[in-house]
Amino acid sequence: MQTRMEPPFLMSRILTFILTTAVVVLVVLVITLVKMFPVERPQIFFLEGVPAENTEVRLTEMPGNIETYKTEFIREYVKARNEISPDALAMQKKWNDRDGIVHTLSGDDVWATFSDTDMWSAIMTSITQHIALPAFTCRVNFPESYSVIPYAGSRTKDEYEVHFYYDCNLNGQTHSKDYRIHVKLQAEGDMTIKWVDRLDNPLGIKVIEYNHLDDNGDPLSKTTWN
Repeated sequence: MQTRMEPPFLMSRILTFILTTAVVVLVVLVITLVKMFPVERPQIFFLEGVPAENTEVRLTEMPGNIETYKTEFIREYVKARNEISPDALAMQKKWNDRDGIVHTLSGDDVWATFSDTDMWSAIMTSITQHIALPAFTCRVNFPESYSVIPYAGSRTKDEYEVHFYYDCNLNGQTHSKDYRIHVKLQAEGDMTIKWVDRLDNPLGIKVIEYNHLDDNGDPLSKTTWN
């Protein structure tokens, strides 16, 4: 005859097993705590974090293709400095005086000259006062073969002559001029950059001289809208 365990008896066994397991675990925990305490010599530790924007990275060696990188760096800098659009967010990202791209890539004197131009003052004032920017655009285009060349008569390898075309569209009309500028870079090994600038300026290069070589002057110093 097959014996059958009654449900109340089965539940009693299950509860007994669970209770026994819990008691064993509790005993092990108590023994562990007893061995840990009391602490022989309490110590207090303070953890201090450094904000990411204040963290600095030291560059100890430049890559082998540094000259190619410098050429592209100069082109991107000239575009960021001179190109204009009615997109306030894009202009704010490029031209603001805290972490803007031009500010990040410029030496102090170059930035001071740039931020003193009529165009910079007009655009940044409009953005600050939430005024819509004028509906005109200015684009930088480079000739294919001689846009960035070594600067004649330079005593250092980090001076360049840059040629570019500047095309502005205002009220459906396009105005074009060509410009020649002299650019000097600060590009040495063992440099330090801020962690927050690692994407915009991974090698820590800065423009420390920016001068116009022709009679056209700086296009940003001429307010071209009413």
